[in-house]
Amino acid sequence: MSHKHIMHMDLDTFYVSVERKLDSRLQNKTLLVGGTSDRGVVAACSYETRGYGVHSGMSMKLARQLCPEAIVIRGNAGTYSKHSDEVTEIVKEQTPLFPKYLYIVAPTIAPAKSFRTDAQRPCLPQIQGSADEALSLQ
Repeated sequence: MSHKHIMHMDLDTFYVSVERKLDSRLQNKTLLVGGTSDRGVVAACSYETRGYGVHSGMSMKLARQLCPEAIVIRGNAGTYSKHSDEVTEIVKEQTPLFPKYLYIVAPTIAPAKSFRTDAQRPCLPQIQGSADEALSLQ
């Protein structure tokens, strides 16, 4: 019997991680990424903001009211795409048959990647460590 494995990488704070990789002064700060106007939407928020009731998908106006000290950064799709490609390359290097069975799901508000592989054993620990290192999360 062939065993199939599905790996899901929840990248909910991916944009925050990228911004922190680019500017280490943002580490451990309340951070909102998204549209910066009152009509903007929070695309991602740091875990530090969640204690204030902030979450992805809410209006930036409300998020700033709930957490007025948060640093607000306008998202940069090109930058996130480049870093997303780096994570994808890490998974490709570590996962057998990756190109043949690739399924990527990356909604704008809650980014995620899902990969299917016919590998006999999951390679998640190696991928997780490599991805964390690439995003400076270790």
